[in-house]
Amino acid sequence: PAAAAAAQGVAPELHLQGISSPEAVRVLLDFTYGLGGGEYQVSTEEANIDVLRLAGEFDVAELRERAARRLTEGLDTENLVRRLATCKEYGLEDLYSEIVEHLLGEPAALLQAAQGEEVLTEPGILQDVLVRAAARYHHLPVAELAAIA
Repeated sequence: PAAAAAAQGVAPELHLQGISSPEAVRVLLDFTYGLGGGEYQVSTEEANIDVLRLAGEFDVAELRERAARRLTEGLDTENLVRRLATCKEYGLEDLYSEIVEHLLGEPAALLQAAQGEEVLTEPGILQDVLVRAAARYHHLPVAELAAIA
């Protein structure tokens, strides 16, 4: 089909389902072809999430890791729940745990996150944070506390 389109003077098109950021496609291509000086730069969180999606679809582990690490940059109580949800969605369990453990070590941030409206949209994350907090304060492994509940 691409050869037929080219023969008719029409450029072939590639449709990437669920990708809304052209920047994410550029990042994937730059990474794949070694362009851009090896730096990972995206201008928006949405573009970064699209890079995560593309890296997963095309099995580009190093790019996936760079996009995952970007989730920790500029992390604050306003974007915390969304980034934790992104970690869950893309199977970034180690990063998810790292972020939650950091949150549990910052009582003021934990209180601010708990008072935000966004946490109500992710009850699974709220429950997980509560279980981890209980485990931390009762000095139990999370798996053991979850088994009790």
